[in-house]
Amino acid sequence: MSVKLFSRTPIATALFATLVLSGCSSDKDTRTELQKAEGVWNKTAYGAVLDIQDNKVSAYEYNTFGCIKVNQLSHEQANKEFIAELKSTDTALNLREKGEIHAQTYTINKALPTQCNTPINVTEDASPNQVFEYFWHAFNDYYAFFELRGVDWSQQYVKFKPQISDDMTDEALFSTLAAMVAPLKDGHVNIWAKDANFYVGKDSPFMKAAVGIQGNFLRAGEQTSLDDVFNTMLGHYTEISKAYLQPDSMSQFPAQSDFPTLLWGKTADNVGVIVLNNLESFSDTEDVTAEAQLAAAETLLDKVMAQLKDTDGLILDIRNNQGGHDAIALEVANYFADKTVLAVNKQAVTPAGMGLPVRYQVLKNDSAYTNPVYLLTSQMTVSAGEVLAMTLEQFDHIHTVGEPTSGALSDILTFTLPNGWEVGLSNEVYRNAQGKAFELIGIVPKHAQSAFSVHSFDEARFSSYDFALEQLNKHTHPTLAVDEFETALEQLQTKGNIPSIAVGVIHDGKVVYQNGFGIADESGTPVTADSRFYLASVSKTLLGATLAHAEGQGQIKLDKNIAPQLPFSIDNPTSDKPITLRHLITHSSGILDNNAVYLCSYYLRDNHSSLMNLLAQNNNCPQVIDPDMPRFFENYLSAQGDYYFNENFSSQFGLTPGDASIYSNVGAALAGYVLEQDSQQSLPSLSQKTVFGPLNMHNTEWAIDKPQKPIVQRAGFSPQTGELFTLPDYGSITYSDGNAVSSVKDLNQFLLASIHEGKIGDEQVLDQNAVKNMLSIQYEPAQTVIHHGYFWNIDQQFISHGGTDFGVRNKIFADLKRKNGFVLLTNADAFNENSEQTFTEIEALVRTFANGYEE
Repeated sequence: MSVKLFSRTPIATALFATLVLSGCSSDKDTRTELQKAEGVWNKTAYGAVLDIQDNKVSAYEYNTFGCIKVNQLSHEQANKEFIAELKSTDTALNLREKGEIHAQTYTINKALPTQCNTPINVTEDASPNQVFEYFWHAFNDYYAFFELRGVDWSQQYVKFKPQISDDMTDEALFSTLAAMVAPLKDGHVNIWAKDANFYVGKDSPFMKAAVGIQGNFLRAGEQTSLDDVFNTMLGHYTEISKAYLQPDSMSQFPAQSDFPTLLWGKTADNVGVIVLNNLESFSDTEDVTAEAQLAAAETLLDKVMAQLKDTDGLILDIRNNQGGHDAIALEVANYFADKTVLAVNKQAVTPAGMGLPVRYQVLKNDSAYTNPVYLLTSQMTVSAGEVLAMTLEQFDHIHTVGEPTSGALSDILTFTLPNGWEVGLSNEVYRNAQGKAFELIGIVPKHAQSAFSVHSFDEARFSSYDFALEQLNKHTHPTLAVDEFETALEQLQTKGNIPSIAVGVIHDGKVVYQNGFGIADESGTPVTADSRFYLASVSKTLLGATLAHAEGQGQIKLDKNIAPQLPFSIDNPTSDKPITLRHLITHSSGILDNNAVYLCSYYLRDNHSSLMNLLAQNNNCPQVIDPDMPRFFENYLSAQGDYYFNENFSSQFGLTPGDASIYSNVGAALAGYVLEQDSQQSLPSLSQKTVFGPLNMHNTEWAIDKPQKPIVQRAGFSPQTGELFTLPDYGSITYSDGNAVSSVKDLNQFLLASIHEGKIGDEQVLDQNAVKNMLSIQYEPAQTVIHHGYFWNIDQQFISHGGTDFGVRNKIFADLKRKNGFVLLTNADAFNENSEQTFTEIEALVRTFANGYEE
């Protein structure tokens, strides 16, 4: 943070800073230190000036536009309330404030900067033009990284100055200033106003996922704050870390926090784990000084390291470390220091000049922990967390794992604006002992591993933890024999009252298991690996495979406007931006599922009466459903249609096609229809030629009409009685979004070929390029939880898709790196709490079986 005279703002410093003040004073001099220091003292490259005169100390912040007096105190006030140490010579002044860890150094100046002779008066009524000019000049004089971050600051002035007027609102001014600095993507650039603050860091998978989850709420027409999503995700992270630890070894500080400063313990295989989420909050008392936080950190870390000293190795997890004090970072590093190292060189390097260079050392600790340590980092590791990573990577027994850090190392230099707002910026260059700087690029780990994936939440494991455990020759995934698996699954099946389950497993690139459990119908027909289930949205993976092959054969083009191929118009209420197949296969078309309409697309096959009216015991849907799909699209998407509403489009949230990925069944069905229009072939015919036939998927089809071969009956629990009942056979107008039928044996073949780029054994049965494209990221909208291939969810090396419908709950999943995967088909009731919870437990069991399969 910046140095403001006698500020309560914490200053990020280090344990061992080399600073020499030359000169000495007479033993007979009876003046106070403040009296000895009379004069003007400047902190070059920081925009800070101290004016110490007879019984008055004034502090100023300045740039080439103007100057603001931020404080003025008498000598008595200064000594009593704020000064811990003050030493000066003829040329230098060293000042440490009470509660801070280290001093700040100023050099003598002949006089105040000219602009400080008439300082700006800070008032809420300051004109926007004055605020803008002071803001722009503060960055122009003191920001260190415009060139590195690719921003022409002079052009920002030209672009934004015309938007400033003295009658604009505070909100408009704040938005303009934020827009000026947003392209920097610097985690240490901030704007603080009375009721708002601005910050934008480097893009990271974690933050993209948070924004994506926030966007997912839009599917249900709900909006939630990014802070709530972010905090929920961090809480999940904590719980997954805890799952690795033996309960009797586990502790955290603070004890009741969902996202503690510190979590530690041991795994069952005697590996220590330390999760360190910040480097500033170690005291039980709020609002304590940096000095007190350092003392509290030393006490707590002594306890932690004493408990973990006999472990075989250590995982030090700073993936979500949000920074704090450099001094605490180096205190942590000292527990692993088996030699003395130069940790950091730092220096302010700005257009206004060069600051004094400062060197931080970590001294050898004779009691250092020297067993292997795996330091986990991510793009969320920032500031003092990066100082810790930069220091620790110098020790031979520290192995860095994960993703590059944020690349925002400079302390935050803050300035007060004329209207009382504050702005923070980066003015310091941090370098390691070899002179390498890490701003923007971050500290790059030696072992690249995914630091974040949505899959982590499903599996309750971290790939970076498992990598470290593997390196230490420890168990990562529990093994599970077939009989153990089947016993556990049957118990869960009984618990959830799920009549029909089928499971297929691929392990180490081979089909190792496929079996059925329960009965398929009221006649008691046993479920087998050949039993046919409705797939619900798992159908989209088959639609995606068909589309990928059609694209490879030149029958479709992903980026062509689909409108000319359609016999109806798509009338987005606020956007005429073209919709493409790429939008449709990645759920970014802006077409949403308006459930008030979409649920009325379900009908009983026998008489086309409404399924929803039957289940809900009302008449909210038409009594008889017209199954004509083009007519449904026209009614839903065209302005003159009977089902046309603003709620059918993401434009209700200010979004246009391509802006956000919001899951859409209607959009998926439209992709199938566009395929038929472009190819002039039916979807069933195309799928049979390109996917089902080559893979010998004889039990797989698109169930447009009532299938001729038996299918596992769908079941549900009555909302009125709670009793399980067999659902009547039903279909839906938008069949291509979820009306495929298949078996685990067939889907095992499909998944196996997907894992092996279209091969089964040595035979290339599916087109290799089509499979690669199907499982490659096809679009990356700003708001996304995970990426999309051709409908497939892609999360690092993991591919998956779920399926939920009335009396249907399914999952298909594969780890392309380890070549493990599974198919899980059931007739569980996703709308019954017990059934849904049990399905989640079954999925976790099947996942464990696929990863830890043992014959």
